[in-house]
Amino acid sequence: MDKDYYQILNVPPDASPQQIKKAYVDLVKQFHPDRNPKDPRSHERTKSLNEAYAVLKDRKQRLQYDRLRERQGMPDGAAPDDIDPGEQPFFHHLHNMMYFKKNPRALKNVALHAFNRGDYALAESLLERGIRLSPEDDELYMGLSGCLFHLGRHDQCARVLEKLLTLNPKDADAWFNLAWLQENDGDLPGAWKTLQRAQDHFPDMAELKSRIAEIERKMG
Repeated sequence: MDKDYYQILNVPPDASPQQIKKAYVDLVKQFHPDRNPKDPRSHERTKSLNEAYAVLKDRKQRLQYDRLRERQGMPDGAAPDDIDPGEQPFFHHLHNMMYFKKNPRALKNVALHAFNRGDYALAESLLERGIRLSPEDDELYMGLSGCLFHLGRHDQCARVLEKLLTLNPKDADAWFNLAWLQENDGDLPGAWKTLQRAQDHFPDMAELKSRIAEIERKMG
């Protein structure tokens, strides 16, 4: 989780309602913009305090938040009411949540959970939606390439990696993965060319030089 409401209020997860309220009041007094007019971060800090307290002061919302916190499944500080905490698996509710449809970072985080549990098709769907919302986010393309690889769609995986590298040519893993796919497909010249392009960005990387030499030996 990107936001831990207990950490924001500097209280333990088993804090009493009285402890939570006292911590909130003390911190708001300390960080309120009226008392820190020259600190540009005071507005954001106060906003975070208000958000955390609004959830933790409410018994129902706090219970839902604690359940999600235990699962490590709450992305980017989404409000607990956005998520159905019922007995069905968390991921079954994703497509009904407007929050996830509008937030590429949340989609990325939840896709990671789907990927880690082996649900590559769901992760692919979430990441593709994230890319439509944020087409310049190279991390979304890297996640999508991993899904496509595990689904056995290597040609699509290679195209996604190529797109990723136009956005972030400093992603060494993407260069190596693309070259591996080309080599595995029998395209040794293509793999060699990819690694040569990577060397433009990583001229001193020993592992890269070793891989180029290995491909050259295979090509004879």
